[in-house]
Amino acid sequence: MAGAGAAAAAAGVVDGGWGFGQPAAQLATGRAIEAARAHGVAAVTIRNCNHVGRLGEYVTELAEAGLMGMAFCNSGAVVAPFGGTGRALGTNPFAWAAPGGPEGPLVVDFSTAGVAEGKLRVAAADGRGVAGGLIVDARGRPSARPEDFFAGGALLPFGGHKGSGMSVMIELLGGLLTGMGTACTPGYAGGNGTVMLAVDVAAFTDPSAYADSAQEFRAALVAAGAGPSGGTVLLPGELESRTRQRRLRDGIPVSAGVLELIYELTDQLGVARLPAQAAPPGAGLAAR
Repeated sequence: MAGAGAAAAAAGVVDGGWGFGQPAAQLATGRAIEAARAHGVAAVTIRNCNHVGRLGEYVTELAEAGLMGMAFCNSGAVVAPFGGTGRALGTNPFAWAAPGGPEGPLVVDFSTAGVAEGKLRVAAADGRGVAGGLIVDARGRPSARPEDFFAGGALLPFGGHKGSGMSVMIELLGGLLTGMGTACTPGYAGGNGTVMLAVDVAAFTDPSAYADSAQEFRAALVAAGAGPSGGTVLLPGELESRTRQRRLRDGIPVSAGVLELIYELTDQLGVARLPAQAAPPGAGLAAR
């Protein structure tokens, strides 16, 4: 943690040393928990930081510690700003988690681009197209072919000006507070300029009363939101939680196309391929 005095003690800087980003983010999460419990609120930045992975992991940890947590990071320029078609912004994800009562945290975690770059890689490996309005090709023309993005095209922001505006602000927050720079300027250092914010529920209200109210809200939201048609309401993070439980039970499905991409790397390292019966033609496999 950097700085001195009560106010500075609630702020901190983690230097990732250009190692793996995940350990740096875990360290920052722990520091944010300590500082928020001591001071009510905390902000921790990470500089010299490679890819930190899924931001939702860290804000969920904050929420499970009784805190409201937010995280932002900027990244390399692959997204066109609203009204344009050239790469100028990062995918710049945002995550927010809050204690949600006995059933666990509510978690929002999304890229400010209309689609994650990783999902394009999977689609390209499987020979699938993507929905319209997500990417443009190198000439700025709308495309549904993932390959066009990797050939010099650009991602588009979600929600038009809304996602674009949020991405711009994350460049300032994640890029400049960390000293990593903004994606489209010469001084950009690469990696993820990451910022974590934590708010201790107990510093503002009774945690038990908060938990009761959060649980009441969850139940009322599901009941009222279903409406006369009896629709199924999914709360933030619920789909991911269900998927996680299913993956833990059944394994992680890996398509044949993605498996071949993995083999392109492991073959170079002399790692033996899986037995043929573990991956039927066209079926991929479930990795445990």
